[in-house]
Amino acid sequence: MANTPEGKEHSRLNALKHGLRATDDIFIASLPQQDKTIFDDIRDSVHEENHPQSEQEKQLVDRIAIQIFRQFRLYKLENLATIAKVDDQSPDNPVLYHLDRLSRYDARIAKQLRQLHNQLCMLYMQRDDFSIKFISNKD
Repeated sequence: MANTPEGKEHSRLNALKHGLRATDDIFIASLPQQDKTIFDDIRDSVHEENHPQSEQEKQLVDRIAIQIFRQFRLYKLENLATIAKVDDQSPDNPVLYHLDRLSRYDARIAKQLRQLHNQLCMLYMQRDDFSIKFISNKD
């Protein structure tokens, strides 16, 4: 169904269900107020920690904050999934399938965080600021 125009239209908003793969603008705009408050706190903290100076650095730090918040929401979903069916360990348990998917999202988020952090390091090096260090790409 996703290959038809109707299917594509229907599936294009799937990322908003959990916010793990939505684009940054859609992700931020769709947050409920409680989550927006938590995100703003994370964003402020990441900005305070990294002291971005240029507009490009500020954008990278914002993207880092978004990924940290996505990870926070991911762990919240994982906890809810675990609580929902903690006693059912059968292979056909949908929670096990979703936990596997959440684990893959977590790996993607971690990889993206490393990449963003290292891009920020490159910008800092260009202005001779060596206050943050590169993160290894090895897991």
